[in-house]
Amino acid sequence: MPEIQYIQDSMDTEEILESLSPPVRNWFKEKFPDFTDPQKIAIPRIMNGEHLLLCSPTGSGKTLIMQVNALQYNHYLEKYGELNNIDRFILLTPKPGLSKQHLDDFKESGQYDIVVPDDGIVSVHWDHLQ
Repeated sequence: MPEIQYIQDSMDTEEILESLSPPVRNWFKEKFPDFTDPQKIAIPRIMNGEHLLLCSPTGSGKTLIMQVNALQYNHYLEKYGELNNIDRFILLTPKPGLSKQHLDDFKESGQYDIVVPDDGIVSVHWDHLQ
């Protein structure tokens, strides 16, 4: 069983921004004034391939952590010519209300196409970042 570690050390904003691809960095800087403390802890670890369970209050930026990493992933798929192989991701939530919140967040970000086919299964497609 993996060892549980409680972490508090974080990366500063400029370091995180430097580690992001230029399109994701620019998108973030246009939309947000800074990362939250939980984001400063989680984003660098996820980008380093570490496993992470983040317990953080509502409104602390957990959804944005997911979006930043999804956009980073999308950027590298495009960079290495793999974008046509993977064009969607699956997000499971425990409650319909939370699913709706995430869909609204994705729509608001302007980086995703939201598709709701006749069968009611929602598909989130990411747009190509410029």
